[in-house]
Amino acid sequence: MHKIGVIGTFGVGKTTFIHRLFSELKYRAFQVEMVPELSRLCPYDINESGAVTRGQYWILKEQIQLELEHAERMPDFLLCDRCVFDNTIFALRGAERGYVDAGVAALIRDVAANWQRTYSLLVRIRLDDCLRLSRNRGMEDGVRSTNEEFQLDIERRIKAAWADFRGDKIEVGGNLPQRLEQTMEWLRRRIDDDRLRSQELPAL
Repeated sequence: MHKIGVIGTFGVGKTTFIHRLFSELKYRAFQVEMVPELSRLCPYDINESGAVTRGQYWILKEQIQLELEHAERMPDFLLCDRCVFDNTIFALRGAERGYVDAGVAALIRDVAANWQRTYSLLVRIRLDDCLRLSRNRGMEDGVRSTNEEFQLDIERRIKAAWADFRGDKIEVGGNLPQRLEQTMEWLRRRIDDDRLRSQELPAL
C-alpha cells in the first residue's frame, strides 16, 4: 500500500487536487481509499480562538483512526487530505500564540513524529501567489480563516518542516493539471506498475 499525505496551508486547493488524483488512480484500475479533510468535520474550533486545543486533539485522533480503518481494506493507494504533518504545524503555532494548550501541542508533536513515518509520500502544494486570501476571495467558505497572515505563516512553517522531512516528498504547483502531472510523473519513476504508464481515454 502506498499512503500519500497531501499537505499545504489552507486555501491552496488540497481537496480539489486529491479528488482529481483519486479519480486518476481509479481510472487506471487501482484500488484507492481516501481520508477526507477532518478540519471541516471537527465539532470544535480550529482557527485562532475558542476550543482550538480540543479541535487539534480531535483532528489528530480522528486522522490516525481513519487512516487505520481505510488501511484495513488494503488498497493500492491511501490518499490523505491533510495528515498528522499539518496537524502538528497548526498545534505548535497555536501553542506559541497561546490559543492551544502547550502540553497538548507537545503530545501531538510527539505522536506525529512517529506516525508521519507511515506515509509513503508527502505531496506539498505550494501557495502560489494567486491563491493568497487577499487575491482569491472565492476561498471564503465559513470554515477557513480569512486571515492572510495566518495563511502565510502556516505556509512558511509547513515549508520549513517539509524541508526537514527525511521521507519521500514532492512539491507541486501551478494549475490542477500541472499539479496532477507532476505527481503522476513522480509515481511513474518510483513505482513499477504498467497501470501508471500513459493511458488514453477510450474513443466514443
